[in-house]
Amino acid sequence: MKKIMYLMIVFISIVNCKAQEGYHSLTSSEYANVKFQGVPFEAIKATNGNVQAMKDLFPLSTNRSHPDSFTLDEFGSEIGEPQRYFYFNSGLKIFFGLGGPSEPAEIGRLESPDITVLGHHLEIGDSIDVLGNDIEFNINRDGSKSILFIKNNGTCCPIVIDLDENMNITDIYYLIFA
Repeated sequence: MKKIMYLMIVFISIVNCKAQEGYHSLTSSEYANVKFQGVPFEAIKATNGNVQAMKDLFPLSTNRSHPDSFTLDEFGSEIGEPQRYFYFNSGLKIFFGLGGPSEPAEIGRLESPDITVLGHHLEIGDSIDVLGNDIEFNINRDGSKSILFIKNNGTCCPIVIDLDENMNITDIYYLIFA
């Protein structure tokens, strides 16, 4: 019986390690320092999609073409599934699923033209080489590569950097896997 338990533990450990292949785990401190458009990701999440809180994080300019200016699209309330999209002139897009009146809102997807991660500021078009050789790549079904950053070896909700064949950044986004 002890052998069976031991083998099951080893098997589960191997499966768990295999499930994390292609992910780069960030510590809580590293994750707390991830920024989009110079704003900490955790601060964006903490707004829960509140419009005034987002305005405080991204001060609006009187100039409508300012990068921090955004438009807001809200819908779904009539069916009990309120959603709020923030579209910034800079290219930043943030979607909050509001979950209803008694549930907190959470980011369902965030797309950004830039990211600061592991102390490096990266933009779409940049080479990923600045992150060094210790980054593990995820190989997508089509053969392309990406980097998936997760918090503390978690299994949900990566921050993704997609790469082209020359290892240049093509997309930067965060999403919740459903």
